[in-house]
Formats: sequence, structure tokens, C-alpha cells
Amino acid sequence: DRFKYRVDLAPADIREVATQRVLAKNDSAKAVLSELYRAHEGELNNHLRLERSSRRSQIVAEDFHDFYPYPPHFIDLSIDIMSGIRIQPGSARHLGGSNRTIIKQTFEMLASERTQLAQAEIGRLVTLDLVFDLVEGNLSSEKQKDVSDIAARFGATSWDLRVAKVIALLEFVRDLPRTEANIAAMLYARAGGSPATAHVATAVQRLREAQFVRMTEEGWKLQTEAEKTWDTQRRALDPRPREKAELRREMVEDIFSDPKLKTYKYRERSFRVGLTIDGVRVEDGQVPVRIVGEDLADLTARLDEARSTSRQKEHLNDVFWIFALPAEIDELAADVLRSRSMVGKYDQLRGQGRISPEESSCLATEKNDVIRLQGRLKDRLGEALQGGTSFFRGVAQDGAARGRNLAETLRHVLDTVVPDLYPKLEMGARPLKGTEAEDVLKAANLAGVPSVLMEGEQGLGLVTKADNKFAPNPAAPIAKEVLDFVRQRAGYGEKVSGKLLEEHFGGIGYGWDRDMLRLVLAVLLRAGAIEVTHQGRRFRNHQDPLCRAAFAGANPFRSASFSPRESIAFKTLAAAAEHFEQITGQEVDVEEGSIASAIKKLAESEEGAVQPLLATAHAAELPVEMMLAEYEATLRGIREAASDDCVRILASEGKSLRATMAEIRRIREAIDTHHAVELLRVAKEAVEEMWPVLESRGAPAELREKALELQQLTEDASFYISLNRIEALADAIVAAYQVLRCDPGG
Repeated sequence: DRFKYRVDLAPADIREVATQRVLAKNDSAKAVLSELYRAHEGELNNHLRLERSSRRSQIVAEDFHDFYPYPPHFIDLSIDIMSGIRIQPGSARHLGGSNRTIIKQTFEMLASERTQLAQAEIGRLVTLDLVFDLVEGNLSSEKQKDVSDIAARFGATSWDLRVAKVIALLEFVRDLPRTEANIAAMLYARAGGSPATAHVATAVQRLREAQFVRMTEEGWKLQTEAEKTWDTQRRALDPRPREKAELRREMVEDIFSDPKLKTYKYRERSFRVGLTIDGVRVEDGQVPVRIVGEDLADLTARLDEARSTSRQKEHLNDVFWIFALPAEIDELAADVLRSRSMVGKYDQLRGQGRISPEESSCLATEKNDVIRLQGRLKDRLGEALQGGTSFFRGVAQDGAARGRNLAETLRHVLDTVVPDLYPKLEMGARPLKGTEAEDVLKAANLAGVPSVLMEGEQGLGLVTKADNKFAPNPAAPIAKEVLDFVRQRAGYGEKVSGKLLEEHFGGIGYGWDRDMLRLVLAVLLRAGAIEVTHQGRRFRNHQDPLCRAAFAGANPFRSASFSPRESIAFKTLAAAAEHFEQITGQEVDVEEGSIASAIKKLAESEEGAVQPLLATAHAAELPVEMMLAEYEATLRGIREAASDDCVRILASEGKSLRATMAEIRRIREAIDTHHAVELLRVAKEAVEEMWPVLESRGAPAELREKALELQQLTEDASFYISLNRIEALADAIVAAYQVLRCDPGG
């Protein structure tokens, strides 16, 4: 398939022969070209290499002197270009990619007045803009006019024109992306010469700004008239700063959705990364990170402010991450928003059947552009984030020295932050399967429990061995930490629920996971140091199978409560008597029998009163039904408990019981006095039946806000404190609905 152009060789005129042949068979010419190849092999293969393509662009010495002045892969490329030109509408049928066509082209490349490569110095290479000059007459009139307009605008010898010519021809080649690197490879003009990369990058941007080219999924292309009109509309869009800020937050949030950034593992414990972006909380987490993007002009002031703020008491647990926002990010954000706006507008027109085929093609391209631009914006934001500066308690870390990528950088920062945030993490940082708590409660003896419970360097010391017997150890450091907290809160009259324990020991300072906490509490229960209350029943004996339900899963554990177990001291009796007086206003003797009798009587009275209230709540589907059911179960548990249990419940949970009773009275008063049931019925009817009709008829935004607020209030368990507001909101929707019904046009 090679064209062998034979000429006689004069030994003294190597240049003429080398530049007048596609395949040089003369030994002297080969020697010159081989020496040229050896001298510039690296540059030739580097600057002529094609990216993102399966086309072979590696050059070897034999191909170089055989195909000179064409780069070897330009022959197949020229064939494909001519084949593409041939199948364009209106083209001459005699055109094609045959050998004869390429032979003619190579001869013209040497001899044509437009190219004259036969007169060029040794080392000059064929570039694709020269191929354009030879085949221009075979292109469509639209493409010829575009190139002519570019020549008139930028000059006949400009890089802008050369780049446009390359783009015009590469549009006929399907498997070669029209990237800036590939365009530059098409314009590498001399062995050993400088690459065209910088010139191409500048020219492409100038052509883009002048609306001659646009970026597509396949790379740069000359714009058609329809595309120019589309681009003019697109450029006229001017996104607001607020919209660009919201888009940046969206992209940063997307970046941190990566599992490598979403969680951080330290000492067998995974921490969720909490995220606040530009002051907007995006996600709660155990390691709070505050990300702020700032313009370069204000960056220094923002860094100083972040350093100072990170030292303030309310922000001692926050990691501040400040990064610069170069102009490129702002421009990319604006481009994304313009593309989204165009897609939204023309998607709507397409749905209405009001879009032309040309606009439909532009819409498809624009949708690809949205994905491409969002990807570029995300990548650029990721780079900017990685180069940012973090502050923790006044200490700064520069992103440039923290890792090769954003995940490594974040991990490096948190490696120094987490030990300070969670100083007691090591106490409870052990790998667990999750079944250890149940194993402790079921085991006939503790000899076979997992080694993590035993004493030792990696053990928790929750089980001790004495006289060849294994026993639970409530004095182990981690057990003592939990037990002291339970005793402290119970001493204040608070209900110590699993939820409260999980929030405290899973939060700042500890960072323990739920499995570890359940294990410690199971050991304390087996040791007789605590009692567990679950679904209204109090458990003291770990051998009761029903007690395991409180440790069986997340929800049962969170709803269970834990209290210290000890003999009833005078202090406990006094506390119970005091709480009873606070609840009822009546005095009671500081004695177990008297206190137990009084609280049982009160529980029986309250249970009788709450049952009809619970029935009403169930029938009317009031949002307080669950709370009333839990209250009834608590009262039943008090009524059925032993006397010492009654005293301890009152002493440890008296404040909570008093608050619940007061809340139940307010609910009862709201239902009995303020006709809350009927009011909620009307409110739900307004939200569920009237509002959808109003919304479909274009109700004003103010009424929409009222409907949303009304829906939230009717679903809230504390609805009874907002009855006046519920009534006002419901009246507004009912009134609007009545006006609509009375409207003859409605």
C-alpha cells in the first residue's frame, strides 16, 4: 500500500531528494533521514503522540524515512479524512480514501503552490492544516465559509486559522478525539521543533470566545449556524453569585459522598465526617468539618478569622478547612448553570413539541456538556480543597504537604485531630463481633467468653479470675466510667436510657460504638451493679431470658433504661419522698412502705385516667398515641413492681415522671377543653383535601407556606401547645378553599 516515488539522486543534493519523496530508497537519503530520526526520536514520539485513541502513533526509524515528510500515521489519517469527505452530503462521488487519491495528495503536498514542501528545509513535516489546504475545495460550503471567516478575523497565518483547519478535518475521523493535545500533534511541524501545545490552547479559547468552535463529547468542533444561535442564547445567561455558591456546595457535598471521605477509621472505630459548607450544615457527624471557599483577594483575612474562631470555646471541636476559589472555578460554575438552564428550557419545549431538529441536536450535546462541565468543576474543586489550609484549635496544616489526593489529605488531618477529640477512645477501642453482650448474659460461666473481655494488654478487664473462678468486674476502667455516669445522672433524678448513654459515650470525648456500650452494660447487669428496665419491666437477674431483649438491637437498646442497683439508703428514701411531694404536692413519710403505697396508688389513678385518653388518641389518630402508650406501660410497671423497686423508680426517675405527668395533663386539657380532636380533624382535612385543590389552581406562595406549617404541626407530638396557630392556619386554608368554590370561574 505504500507509494514509492522514485527519483535519481545527486550525492551533493540530499535535501532535494529527501523532501521530494514519500518513500526514499536511496541509501544516502536514508542515511540523512535516519540521522535526523536518531537526533530527535524523543521529540518526534512525544509531540506526535495521540491520546485517547487506539491509532498507532509510535514512530520507528524505518517508517520515518519511508513516509517522510509525512509522519507515518498521517497516511491512514488522510485516507480516513478523504473517506469522510466523500460521504458528506453533496460531495463528489469520485473522491475516496484509495491509494490513488493519497498518491495524488502526496504529490500535491510536494509540488502545490499552497504547500511547496519540496522547497522546505530538511526536517519539515506535513501538518494537517497543509492537508486542509489541498482538500479544501471538497468540503461543504458552510465549512469553507467558517474557515474563511476565521482567516478574515484572525489572519491567514494565525494559529487560530491553523487550529480551525485541523478541527474541520478531524471531524471526519470518528476514533480520534479532538482534544487540544491531539490537535497540537497534528500541527507539529519540524523534527526537533517546539510543540504546538501552548499555541493550540490559546487559539482554541480565542475561537471559542468568538463562537467559531465549541466543546462536545468528541472534542472541539466548528459550530454550525444553529449551534452559534444556541451558543449566543447560552452566553446571554448570567448566573447570580448565590446560584454559583449553591452549586459549589452541591459539588463539594458530592465530593464528600465518596466513602473514602465520608467516614474515617481510627483504632478499629469508624467515624462519620460531619460536613458544614459555607455555613450550611449538610450532614451531622462525629468529626465536624467546616469547609469554606474564599476568593483569592479575601483569602488571607479568612485564614486569620478561621484561626481565631477555631480557638473559641464553642468551636474547639470543629475542624475548619479554608480553600481558595480561583477564577476558573467561578467560570466553570457559571458554565454549568448556563448548561443546566438551557437543558431545562429546551427539555420543556421538547415536551411541548416546540423544538426543531437542530435544537434537539444541540440539546443532546448540551446534556453531555452538563456532565462534562460538572466533572471538571468537581475535579477543580477537589484540587482546590486538597490545597486548602485546615485549622484545629488554632493550629494550621497546609494541604500541599498532607497527601497525594484529597482522601489522603483528609486522613492526615484527622489523624492529628481525632486523638484530641476523643481522648478516651482507646479505653473502648476494640474489635467486636456484636454478639458479645448476648454471650455474657447467656453464658453459664465466664470461662469461655472472648479474650477481649479478659485482663491483658488488648483486653478490657471486664472479667477477672480469682481462685480459678471467673467473675464480672464492675471495677474495670471502662465499666467504672459507665457506672459512674449512670449513678450521676440517676442521682439527679434523670432517666438513663440507652439513647442517652449512646449519645454520651458515642460522642466527643469517647467515640465508643453501640456494641461496646452494650457489652459493658451486660457485664454490669451480670455483676449486679445495675438494673435494666425494658417495656415497663425491671430486670435485675441476668438469667431471665427476657432481659436480653433490651440488648438485642438498636431500637430496644435505645428505649431501655438503666439504673444503679443498691440497697435502699436513707438518701434514696428521702429523694423518693421529695419527688412524690413535687409531683402531688402531698407529704409522705420517709419510709419504704409509705412511699411505695403512695406511688402505687398514684400510678393506679393515673393509669385509669390515661386509658380513655389513649383510646381517644387512637381513634382520632393523634400524634401523641405512642407517648400515651409508653406512659401507660410505665404506670403499669410501677403498679406491679415490688416496694423497693417503686422507691428506686421514684428516686431515680421522679423528675422525668413529674414532667411526663404534667405533659399528659396538658394533653388531656387540650383534648377536653379546647376541642383539639375536632380541630385536628378540620386541620387534616384542610391539608389533605383542600390544599391539593388550591395548589393545583396556583395558590400563592404564602398559602403554600401555611399549608406546610400546618402539616408539620398536625404531625408533631407537641401539637397541643400550638392549637391557636393550628386553628389560624386551618381557617386560612378553609377560607381560601371557600373563595375558590364560590368563584364562578373556579
